[in-house]
Amino acid sequence: MKKAVKPKKSTWKVPVLVITGFGVIGLAAALLTSASTPFMSIEPENGTIGSGATVVTDSGASSGKSVKFSGATSGQPKLRWSPPASSSWTTLKVGGNITRKEYVLAANTDYHIVFDSPAKARLTFVGGRNIKIIGGEINIASPESNTTYSSTQGNYYNYRNGLIFKGSNTGTIYIEGLHVHGQYALDSIQANEQSSRRFVIQNSRLESNTIVSGLTDVADKVYHTDGFQSWGGIESLYMNNVTIINPYQGGMFGDGALKTPWKTSIYDRVNFRGDTKAGQQKKLINFVTASGNLQGPFTFQGNSVYYQLGPNWTWTDSGATSGFYSNMVTFGSDSTGQYAEPLQSKVVNGINNGNGGKGRIYKGLPPAGDYAPASLPGMNYISPGYN
Repeated sequence: MKKAVKPKKSTWKVPVLVITGFGVIGLAAALLTSASTPFMSIEPENGTIGSGATVVTDSGASSGKSVKFSGATSGQPKLRWSPPASSSWTTLKVGGNITRKEYVLAANTDYHIVFDSPAKARLTFVGGRNIKIIGGEINIASPESNTTYSSTQGNYYNYRNGLIFKGSNTGTIYIEGLHVHGQYALDSIQANEQSSRRFVIQNSRLESNTIVSGLTDVADKVYHTDGFQSWGGIESLYMNNVTIINPYQGGMFGDGALKTPWKTSIYDRVNFRGDTKAGQQKKLINFVTASGNLQGPFTFQGNSVYYQLGPNWTWTDSGATSGFYSNMVTFGSDSTGQYAEPLQSKVVNGINNGNGGKGRIYKGLPPAGDYAPASLPGMNYISPGYN
């Protein structure tokens, strides 16, 4: 009988080592010979740049440029109110103007105002129906004046405002992601509406640091600035995630010369800040009624409205440096902090906090700082969406 012969283990080792050796040699050749390895070079800054991105100078990039993506919506909550609905928006591009511009809008027509570059002087819109602005910048960096008037008259300075809306209209003015600022900026938004149109302002920063004194054609001789001024009367005002920085009045909430009655108005996450102009009159919140028709109610939502005093201001309602007009508020404190509570008698249907309590304005900044920091609104703004 023949014995079975076991295969030698070395019989299998040779081909395995040979195959492995060729694999290592091939890998090394591929790595060391770049010409034989396919690759792709991409310069995104040379492509089409979408919304929320900009090309910036970058010395560390191969072409000296790179793409910067906006972080505007980082950590931002969704907004409370959506833009008005429309079956057809007419797009109107604005911006880049170094002198004032006035746009006459067609009646019963809805407009989407698009900033293709920052505006550098006042923009006025007359007429239209629904109007929406989502993202944009107005930088009043030069002191353009109206040569029709003397430099001692208020109208001489009226061209250093941001936005003005005029006309007897219906619909909604919707403003989101807007930054108004500049060395010579006066009023940020004027509503010379004389109408029943609603205003909605969200994720916006309205800044001014100028007051003009010594005028001859106004009673108090001062061109005082307003973050928002309802000059001619409107239906209502809704604000969410808004910061207003102003040396005089953050908000002048009034029914205007035509005594248009206000309806429900809500201020949710709004903070007012006094600017650094010392020795001038400063009242950041003012209710004005010519008729007693501020119907309301006005809602200062859930302990979220704040007012930081400027230098030399006092948390009182009397005296030249008081932060409030006389007989407008009462003062107190609670678990949130010191507050000023507007008098219920200033509005026909009262002032509340939306939760069954009274509406209060709290002293200082919100715990996390401005609701609309300078990095949030502007040309690269991206909306966080809506609840």
